Amino acid sequence: MFDDRVDGFANRIEPVRREIREEESQSEAVAWGVERAVAWMERHAPTEWDHPAVEAAIFDPPAGFVLDRYYLEEREQIVYYRQDNAERAVGMAGGRVLDSEATLGTRAYLVVKAWRGSGNATVALAPWLRAHDGEMEEVVDPPTECGLAIAVKLAREYVRTETGRTRDAPVTGQADLGVWSP
Repeated sequence: MFDDRVDGFANRIEPVRREIREEESQSEAVAWGVERAVAWMERHAPTEWDHPAVEAAIFDPPAGFVLDRYYLEEREQIVYYRQDNAERAVGMAGGRVLDSEATLGTRAYLVVKAWRGSGNATVALAPWLRAHDGEMEEVVDPPTECGLAIAVKLAREYVRTETGRTRDAPVTGQADLGVWSP
């Protein structure tokens, strides 16, 4: 089963595994799997199931941004939010030297990266999709081991601070960081 909201090798889960039996063809085995999946989906409303590795808060971008890419791997997760008014841009291999200061006015993308296991994260501005580390400029200093959900929250706060724009509706899976105390 695949989660089509994300890409990367970790966007699939394998809820059932079964070898092809000697008495059946490959197409019969695939049909068996499809029948099982359809039966499962008929028993569960779409709002009641999700990919266990996908962070739901990702799908609520900061005010003035759209989700352009959510890359999910075993160790690394990368989220690219593109400004509403910017065209989708993909950089070329090797990148270009950027001659302007990184601001929301000069960079179309807000990038959030997190590494599973360590929980370390990065919030940066980038000129294009799939920007290399040297093409990004960090704009927020997330705490150590904050993980993806907190890094996304910090990215939203950065946008709010820089633009004054906020979302009208509550954000999925996010509480105000101010409610927590050490």
